[in-house]
Amino acid sequence: MTIKTYVLDTNILLDDPSAVASFDDNEVIIPLIVLEEIDRFKDKPGELGANAREFSRYLGKFIADDSVDLRQGTAAPTGGFLKVVTMSDLKEYGADLSDLPELNDYHGGDNKILQVMLGLANKAKKEFLPTPILVTRDLQLRVKCRVLGILSEDRKKSGLPSSVGKLYTGVRNLEVSWDIVQSINEDRETPISLNSIMSDADYDSLSPNEYITLKSPDGTQLQNIYKHVEGERFAKLTKTPNVYKLKPRNIEQKIALDMLMDPSIKLVSIIGKSGGGKTLTALAAGLEQVLGQKKYKSLVVCRPIEPVGRDVGFLPGTLQEKLDPWTAPIKDNLKYLLSSADNGDVYSKKNKIESEATLDQFIERGIIEIQAITFIRGRSISNAYIILDECQNISAHELKAIITRVGEGTKIVLVGDVEQIDNIRVDSMSNGLTVAVEKFRDSDITSHISLLKCERSALSELAATIL
Repeated sequence: MTIKTYVLDTNILLDDPSAVASFDDNEVIIPLIVLEEIDRFKDKPGELGANAREFSRYLGKFIADDSVDLRQGTAAPTGGFLKVVTMSDLKEYGADLSDLPELNDYHGGDNKILQVMLGLANKAKKEFLPTPILVTRDLQLRVKCRVLGILSEDRKKSGLPSSVGKLYTGVRNLEVSWDIVQSINEDRETPISLNSIMSDADYDSLSPNEYITLKSPDGTQLQNIYKHVEGERFAKLTKTPNVYKLKPRNIEQKIALDMLMDPSIKLVSIIGKSGGGKTLTALAAGLEQVLGQKKYKSLVVCRPIEPVGRDVGFLPGTLQEKLDPWTAPIKDNLKYLLSSADNGDVYSKKNKIESEATLDQFIERGIIEIQAITFIRGRSISNAYIILDECQNISAHELKAIITRVGEGTKIVLVGDVEQIDNIRVDSMSNGLTVAVEKFRDSDITSHISLLKCERSALSELAATIL
C-alpha cells in the first residue's frame, strides 16, 4: 500500500484532538503554525479550549522521550509517522507566496499553511514521493488550494455517505403485487410473508430494527408497517397508542413512536425538517414513560447553545436565566403536553398524573431536567430518558463524550435537522447526528427514522421546502 502524507489544519485538531491517530499507517504532518494557533485556544472556556488542552497533552506524550525529534519525525501509535515542519525546513523547496499580490497577508495562518504545502509539494516532486494532502474543514482554504494546485480534502469519516440524500432513513418502502394488496385487504390481521416477496439483495442489506412499509403498483401507500427484528423475523406494528395529545399523522411518526416506546432500543435518532414533530414526539414519549409508566426516574432534555443569526452577547442574571432563551422552546412543548394530563379522553385514569402539578414543580423535584449540553458532559446518568435536541449542532467528538457517559437503564434520543446547522465547525455530513445515524445503524439496540413531512402548517412545510 502506498504511504500517503496528510497535513492537518488547526480546525481538524480542535474538532477532534485524537485526529492524528485516525490516518492509519500514513505520514501525518503538523505545521508549526498550527501548534501556535492551538496554543492560543488553550485558555479559552468551552469545548475549543478543552480540545486544545487535550491535544497538547496528546502531543506531550511524544516528547516525554528525550530522544524523540518531532522535526525528524516519530512513530505514531497507529503505526504511521508523525512529524512537525517549520517554514525554515522548506525554504530550499521554494515555499513562497510573495509573487501573488492578491494575498496581502503573507503572515496569516492560512497563508503560512499554504506556503508549507507548496514547499512539501515541491519536495515530494523532487524526491518522487506522493503529493501531500491538506486536511482542513475550511472550505475557503480548500478553494485557495485548488487555485494553487495543492491537493486538499475535508476530513471524511469512514463509512459515511457522500451526501444527505444518501443518508440511512430507517425505513424501506417495498412495492408489492396486486395479488398481495388484495390479500391484505381481505385479511388485515394476518402478517404477510416479507421473506417471500423481498429480493435477496434487499434482504441482505436490511439493518437491525429497520422498518418496512408497503405500496401498491400504482404507488398507493398501504398502512401496513413491519419491523425487521432479527434474522428472518419481521414484527407487524399494531395500533400505535396516542401519547398525551399526540396522534401520529403519518407513517413515519407512527414508526418514531414505536421505537421511542420500545424498551429494548437504547438509542433512537430522529432526523426531519422543521415542523415534522421530532422534538414534540420525543418529549411526549418521554413523559409517558417517566410520569405515566414509571419506566425511568427522570426526563433529561439537553440542547447545544448555538445562536441563530447574530449572537446577543453576554446575558445578565443567574445561570438558569442565561439558559432560558435556549431552553424556552423545550419548556413550551412540555407545558403543552402537560396541559393534557387531566384530559380523560387522551390520558388514562390509571396513569393520570396530578393535574395541578406544574412544569416548575417537576423540575424542582428533579423529575424533569432541562439544560445545555455543555453541562451534561462528564455526568453519569442512570435510569433516565435523555433527549439531545438540535443534535446537528454538535460534533461527533462531543456526541461520543456524552453517549459514553450513559448509565444502566437509560435511553437516549438524538433529534435534529441536518439541513439547519448553526455551528460553523460542522456541516451536514460531519455533525454528530449524521455520524451517529450511520455508525449505529448495524446495532440491534439502536433505531433511526427520518421524518419526511412537515405537519405544523401548510406554510411551514412550504418554507421548509423552498427556503
